[in-house]
Amino acid sequence: METESVQLHIIPTRSPAPHYSELYFAAYACWTGVWPQTYRELTQKQNMASDAFTRQDEIMALFRGNKCLGMVFMRYESFSDPAVWHDSYFAAWPAFAIHRLLRHGPNLAIVSQMTGAQDERGKPIEGKMKIQELLMALSSLRFLEMGADVMVGTPRLAVGMGNSCSKAGATRILMGLQMHGVDVECLEFTRPNVLSLELPELVQRKWAERVHHSRSEQKRTHLHSAA
Repeated sequence: METESVQLHIIPTRSPAPHYSELYFAAYACWTGVWPQTYRELTQKQNMASDAFTRQDEIMALFRGNKCLGMVFMRYESFSDPAVWHDSYFAAWPAFAIHRLLRHGPNLAIVSQMTGAQDERGKPIEGKMKIQELLMALSSLRFLEMGADVMVGTPRLAVGMGNSCSKAGATRILMGLQMHGVDVECLEFTRPNVLSLELPELVQRKWAERVHHSRSEQKRTHLHSAA
């Protein structure tokens, strides 16, 4: 019987500090256990460079003790920086889709590479929510906390993440866009949509109990509300 509770850790990428390095390496092991193989299947290329991991700003990971059950990346960019317009993430996006994002403001969060540990897939957290559904909802709360104008994601159509994303406040911009040779849908999460959600008690509790790590010190943040 499981006795350790599941906790959300927010971990910076790149050059981990000693006080959270064990969690960082466990998250990296979880990612390498899933995505390199997925990348090979999608692109027929043999290797996936680790900069797909290190180019992110932070990892949102669910842990039971020192075991990483699942994780998702968060990255923060602004279209006020001309270089972002030429970022590889947006290379396949049509102009109208980018301009739709800009209606909300220039600052955006990018949620990507939802990952569930191979041996944890299909196991609901506390018998209530799948890992990916819980992580998507928590990502939406992180987006609000960071003050971005809009959050975007491009889940593969074949993996059926649409329902989990819509429950976390997503609306579709377009579908059928090709990235890495597969069809994805482009989603936006707006602040009004996310703020209007009635999130399950499990989401609110895991968010309130989250641990946010920084390179200078470890901070434990408790909130009395989910927003």
